[in-house]
Amino acid sequence: MSEVKRIPTFSWVLRRAEALLRKDPAEYGKLRGGTSDKFLKGCISRLDLGESNASVFLTLYTPQGRKYATLHGVRHKGELYTVYHPQWFATTYRKRMHRFLPVSLPQGVKPTGQTECIYFNADGTVAMKGFWHGGRRGRAGSPCEEYMVIRDRDGKFVKRDEMNPLQDRSLYNMVEFHRASNPVDLWHDFLPGTCHSKLDWYSSMAVPKVPHFQTKWASGQAEVTELPGPLWDEQKMKTLAARVHSEALRVSKQYPHIKIALYPMAVCTDGDPKELGHHDPVTLTRFSQRHGDASRDGYVLGRDKDDEPIRYYLPELVAYWTLPGDKVGGHFQVEAARWIRVVIPPVGCESLLMGPDKTSAFCKFYRWGRTKYPSNYTNTVVGGRSALERAYHQLVAGADNTWQRKSIRHFLNGGRSYHRHGEHTADKVIHDWSEKKSVAVVWDNSPDRVEVWSAQDPYVSRPEDIFKSIEEKELMDSLPLC
Repeated sequence: MSEVKRIPTFSWVLRRAEALLRKDPAEYGKLRGGTSDKFLKGCISRLDLGESNASVFLTLYTPQGRKYATLHGVRHKGELYTVYHPQWFATTYRKRMHRFLPVSLPQGVKPTGQTECIYFNADGTVAMKGFWHGGRRGRAGSPCEEYMVIRDRDGKFVKRDEMNPLQDRSLYNMVEFHRASNPVDLWHDFLPGTCHSKLDWYSSMAVPKVPHFQTKWASGQAEVTELPGPLWDEQKMKTLAARVHSEALRVSKQYPHIKIALYPMAVCTDGDPKELGHHDPVTLTRFSQRHGDASRDGYVLGRDKDDEPIRYYLPELVAYWTLPGDKVGGHFQVEAARWIRVVIPPVGCESLLMGPDKTSAFCKFYRWGRTKYPSNYTNTVVGGRSALERAYHQLVAGADNTWQRKSIRHFLNGGRSYHRHGEHTADKVIHDWSEKKSVAVVWDNSPDRVEVWSAQDPYVSRPEDIFKSIEEKELMDSLPLC
């Protein structure tokens, strides 16, 4: 009886992950944040998706939790391929695991020497026969084909002489050096947590009907006052979002390789940030830790009657693309992800303005209300040793036209830990939200040489100016060489 194979390509992996997210978000969370035994029935698997420019790959584990193989994708001349890396030893070989892999070893694995093996296409048909090199004790072996590669489009196993002809070694070199560093998720436009339509994006900005309050302290006593009006101005916020979206669509239409992702506004739920932030598609984006300096817990847009924060993730628009990078080994070019990330501020939100404490936006701030950590809250906030946190302290960005001229990242990342009261030296170069409101916050990761894994300077910009850096670069690239 022939062996039944279910060999996943990386294209299939991402389609399956997207379907799992819609059908069973909790299980998708396990797949991303831990391991899942339902994604591929019969083995345990984990999917890493390249947040903050990290690697994108699927890891297969035995039912006992031992790492068995990894899959990652590459792209060559417009074609997508899946590369399968063995990680089993002679003592850990499991025949049943190989229904997910394009190779079978009828006689198992020998610690040294060679043993018979059969290579398969994705549909389970035999591609060729060969042998397997033993990997010595405690080491994975290797196929005689050197690499196991399947072309995603038709599921055909790619033989070594096909991907390594004398005239063109580029696919071989791509597999040899590239490993899992490809932006495979962006090639497939797989961006968990994004809106399915622009209407969903705009709808997420609706103002909730919840009361919000302001607490003032005098001699250790709380004076609570309910604030009039909604948490933010819904119409003005949507208008600003529409202007940003319109500019992004214009640029994307002019340069089709640039694509757009829309992340919704969402209320923050209580939970362990380490768990939620690692796999929850609402709290994490492909392009950075959600909302950068605001961390994974969102922005404080108001306070309830107990002075606990009312927290939201703000809506985001990301224009993204990939481009060739530096050559590796002189053989091929590594593709790199580039993007411009735009956060839509809560226009009209009282929490965006300087609070009654009149402290700098760079002051060390305190997050929770008095019922979360009562003793600590009394010592810090009531005692006047720390500012009450507001969106004003979180949505700190350079003033318009300051990008690449004035840097504030040092003050955001570590400098504010040492500043508690009064004015700050960088106050004069940041945007004042009480004045100009028709601007969005931008993180520009578009330059070819930018280190996308390092912190970038946030700055504000009018919608019509946000994507100028893209247009200028595209114009320069289109000019003929003299």
